[in-house]
Amino acid sequence: MIDDDNEDFIIIKDILKNKEDCKYTIDWISNYEEGLQVLLEDRHDVYFIDYFLGAHSGIVMISKAIENGCDKPLIILTGQNDSIIENKTMKAGATDYLVKSEITSRSIETTIRYGIANANHKKEMKRVNEDLENKVMQRTQALEEILTELQLSRNELQAAVKKELKLNEMKSNFISTVSHEFRTPLTSILSSLYLVSQYCQKNDVENHAKHINRITGSVNYLTDLLNDMLSINILEEKKQSLHPELYNINSFMSELHQELKSFKKEKQKIVFNHSGQLEMYQDKKILKHIINNLVSNALKFSEAGKSIFISSEIDNSTLTITVRDNGIGIPEKDIENLFQRFYRGSNTANIQGTGLGLCIISDYLKMLDGTIDIKSKLSMGTTVTVSIPNLNLSLNAQHQTIRTGANS
Repeated sequence: MIDDDNEDFIIIKDILKNKEDCKYTIDWISNYEEGLQVLLEDRHDVYFIDYFLGAHSGIVMISKAIENGCDKPLIILTGQNDSIIENKTMKAGATDYLVKSEITSRSIETTIRYGIANANHKKEMKRVNEDLENKVMQRTQALEEILTELQLSRNELQAAVKKELKLNEMKSNFISTVSHEFRTPLTSILSSLYLVSQYCQKNDVENHAKHINRITGSVNYLTDLLNDMLSINILEEKKQSLHPELYNINSFMSELHQELKSFKKEKQKIVFNHSGQLEMYQDKKILKHIINNLVSNALKFSEAGKSIFISSEIDNSTLTITVRDNGIGIPEKDIENLFQRFYRGSNTANIQGTGLGLCIISDYLKMLDGTIDIKSKLSMGTTVTVSIPNLNLSLNAQHQTIRTGANS
């Protein structure tokens, strides 16, 4: 009981003392400050609080106690029965109020029992609400996770559909491009074969040789086209593996030059020079495919009579190859897209090609940890520079280790 009047405490204590069916223990605090402290300690079942506590109000004390988490029954004791006081006490959060002059054994016991029951009910409701909120939170979280997963699945599905559409478009472009690229040389072969038979009858050696060369060029073109398609398939299925070997770069380029002769137009020349070391340790087949594609492109996009310049340099760690032509050049807006499959420069519509070459070169260079750089200007030619690691450095290091071990 928090009351600044000792007489009120004695009266209520005597009333509770005479209760035979229940034993009550009552403590008394006479001032506001200590009373508020006891309320916050929460050591009692019920608190009786005087409406007036000197300069302070019991209603203010109740409000502060509830703000700080007090959930026990708080019963206001007032000296007068007033509806205004009743409204204030209830609004502040008091469980009940008693008029001091009207307190009886029965009324005070009823108030205590009601207050405790009401407080327990509130606690239970609070617990139920907290459990419900936790369940709602858990269900909400679970729902959010499901929605996130659905969104991810939706994004994955959209990406898969987009990829499938792109693949279908690529397949369609592939079929269309390849069909066209096969049809043109086959037509040329058929017409040249007919003309060859005619020139044979006339014993026209010059024209006979001319059309034999046309047939050879068309067959070589078809062979390269099939090789490109095979390379694409091998790279896609990751069947290609590296097989490095040691070889002389001059001999290698000489062999390659012989194979590229059939791609040359009239009076075209391939000029080659090399500097630095001569030995290269790398996958010869892949390197051959890369240079073959670069030089055949340079020949294809250069006019008759124009020369193609190939320079190479080997140091301990790198092979650098530069292929330069004086051909039609590449529009600046097209350069960044050249490594996409089937992409061709906007100025190459009348020149045979599939747009696969640079895409394949790029994939092969990734396998070799190589790089490629393209510089070009319209009508002024193109320069392509490829850099590839020379594994001969590590090979020499291994040989050196072996020799050192043998000497020791």
